[in-house]
Amino acid sequence: MPLKAHIAEATRYARFTMQQSGFLAPIMMASTDKGIILFSPDKMSDTGAKDDFANKVRLIYA
Repeated sequence: MPLKAHIAEATRYARFTMQQSGFLAPIMMASTDKGIILFSPDKMSDTGAKDDFANKVRLIYA
């Protein structure tokens, strides 16, 4: 999927989520041969949770 298509999908997702809940949590979007993968953390309550999410994203992309 071209970069412009990724940006359009991310924009669509962000707008939809903001309209539904009024807030947008961090999310990772990745493109595979089978489609788009969405990964979001359970909670982002502290710095440790933020670091954990970042590390999981790094593992997915590795």
